[in-house]
Amino acid sequence: MTGARAIARDLWYLPTSASNAYLWRTATGSLVVVDPGLYGDEATVLGAIAELGGTAHDVESIVLTHFHSDHAGAASALAEATGAQVCAGFRDAAVLRGESPAPSPDLTAAERPIYESIAAAHPENMRAPRCEVSVELEHGDAVDAGESMIVHAVAGHTWGSVALHLPHCAAVLTGDVAINGPGGRTTLGPFNVDRDRARRARRRLAALDPRIAGLGHGPPLLRDAGEALRDATDVFAGPS
Repeated sequence: MTGARAIARDLWYLPTSASNAYLWRTATGSLVVVDPGLYGDEATVLGAIAELGGTAHDVESIVLTHFHSDHAGAASALAEATGAQVCAGFRDAAVLRGESPAPSPDLTAAERPIYESIAAAHPENMRAPRCEVSVELEHGDAVDAGESMIVHAVAGHTWGSVALHLPHCAAVLTGDVAINGPGGRTTLGPFNVDRDRARRARRRLAALDPRIAGLGHGPPLLRDAGEALRDATDVFAGPS
């Protein structure tokens, strides 16, 4: 079993090897995959789709909340396996295509040893994966024709970060604007290019007053998500 878990009607949470993927079935029956994970995690995603009674050809879109490899590394392989279009925020799309360099995060003192440890153990995961993005997302775009998944631009973690709002089920998919951090606390994600902007983005998502939040890492919030996002800590904060 791959472990896909329903968190709302037609919305599933799927832990991958280093982050979280989400599967959403649209009103027309097609599937949207959000953040398929590291290279190799495409097999986990395809296995979950099969368990839900679908096939690779049901995947219409692969949406990337940002370019980091733990979220986007499997996108190219999954697109090849499914024929789906890849969608990303317009500034991150250029990084994924190799047209622009990946910006370095502005690390705090608390983040630096964590970042260096990951870089030493998995240097391949610190490079932006290459992927042909065919749809560049901007704030207010609808991922589907029924306008059931709305794009929110949330620059700060990366310059092209996006979050996704599903108003019909009072859910948001935050990417790394918010994660389930140490001790199970909801916190701002680490390794941001602009921490203040990331904090403001988190507050904007809280203002949507979602009931459910699918976070970038760790279990999703299944109730009172808006309150949890408003009260989120920043456990990685510290002098840069």
